[in-house]
Amino acid sequence: RYPVVYMLHGGRPGDERKLIRISTFIDAAVRAGTIPPTIYVFNNGGPVSHYDYPGKEKALGKTALVKELVPHVDRTYRTIAKRSGRSIEGYSQGGRGTLRIAFEHPELFLAASAGSAGVQHEKRISENEGLENPGVQFTPGDDAWTLARHYAGEEPKKHPLHLLLYTGSTRKDFNHEANLEYATFLNELEIPHRHLLIPDVGHSHWQAYEKRAQELLEFHARAFRTAGTGE
Repeated sequence: RYPVVYMLHGGRPGDERKLIRISTFIDAAVRAGTIPPTIYVFNNGGPVSHYDYPGKEKALGKTALVKELVPHVDRTYRTIAKRSGRSIEGYSQGGRGTLRIAFEHPELFLAASAGSAGVQHEKRISENEGLENPGVQFTPGDDAWTLARHYAGEEPKKHPLHLLLYTGSTRKDFNHEANLEYATFLNELEIPHRHLLIPDVGHSHWQAYEKRAQELLEFHARAFRTAGTGE
């Protein structure tokens, strides 16, 4: 049986084609033996990309992943069907979704890796009763800042998360400064994490993987090894 990493694409809407080409890096690392054999799931996040959106579309991207996709994958494939065998990663909009899901459901995921997440938008949602802009209203409290606050305290002792933020190291990545602020926020909450700053990278998952694929892949592999599921 194998550990599983769920990969959340960017865009709103977007689809799995935005992220799936990094599978070439994953395949090369597994063949080289630098990470253990691992199942990677590139899912489609729906019309609001991995979010539950109580609007006209009734989009349930987050609920669909947690309540439908994860159980389906565990029923269908030879997975390690428990927390110690699951990780989640996303880029941009998918990074926002990763943080929401990981902090709301730490009982399901051992590790979370958020690439260049638009956490400035999540902060605006947290400060405006769920309102992102005049056309997008989320359920109040369903954002990466509020959910991190709920997670902090006793939850890290019960369900400690391996947590990685990664961005470009300069304004070439337009979410760079917001992620620095979010990392400070996590420090204030005493939520352990690492922020990987990648030189000369813009807002591009492909550029990030071109420069640091082994490090990004090893993040998940190390978490699984720590839990005894990534032999």
